Amino acid sequence: MPDATPSAVLSYLRAVRDVYVTPLGLDGAGALVNEVAWHFREQGVRLHRKTTGANYKGWAVDILIIGGKMYDVLRDSEGMGEPQMAETVGTPDPLMPEPVAEVPIPDPGAPEMGNVEEILGNILLELQKITVHLREP
Repeated sequence: MPDATPSAVLSYLRAVRDVYVTPLGLDGAGALVNEVAWHFREQGVRLHRKTTGANYKGWAVDILIIGGKMYDVLRDSEGMGEPQMAETVGTPDPLMPEPVAEVPIPDPGAPEMGNVEEILGNILLELQKITVHLREP
């Protein structure tokens, strides 16, 4: 199978970007570039290893390796996350991480589950307050 072209990767990136919320955030950007790398994994697209600064699970949230070259694929990666294809200066790390099959799409609007009993207790308390308020003349 021939290597993926930057234009094919950009087309796919644009198509899947809308599935993710805006702002993307670190987790969303990381999941998005992973999804693109996974889709093109048999065509040589790889993640860029980054273990310091803004990274997600050890890879850059805005860089993909395509045909042995590094491309910045997200403008404002943690904000608007606009797809782009800008070749960057640098040498791909030989220890590039492989994309993973599934990274759940983050939903920043979803509450953390935490302690379910505590959450339910708080809901019950709020319902009791409402009930008392509704009974007041």
